[in-house]
Amino acid sequence: MQTITQTTGSQPTVRLPAGFSNATVQVEQVSDTAVVVRKVPAGEGAVIFSEEDQRPLTAEEYDRFLDALDNPPQPTEALKRAVELYRKRHG
Repeated sequence: MQTITQTTGSQPTVRLPAGFSNATVQVEQVSDTAVVVRKVPAGEGAVIFSEEDQRPLTAEEYDRFLDALDNPPQPTEALKRAVELYRKRHG
């Protein structure tokens, strides 16, 4: 993906990749300095994305979550390799 940095004037505009041509997009301001632009599938209006469709944990899920924090599982071999690789790259 290409990153382009531009300075805007009093009426900011954004140039999107060619894949967004003739598409409906959602623009969401997620902070004072960041926006998220998503292409909406054809024929649909406002789309709810998975990260926006969150619900509270049930009592059982909450208990399992706390139990996993108190009694974490043993690391797998894949996790051990990933940690080793991370330490080699990042010290």
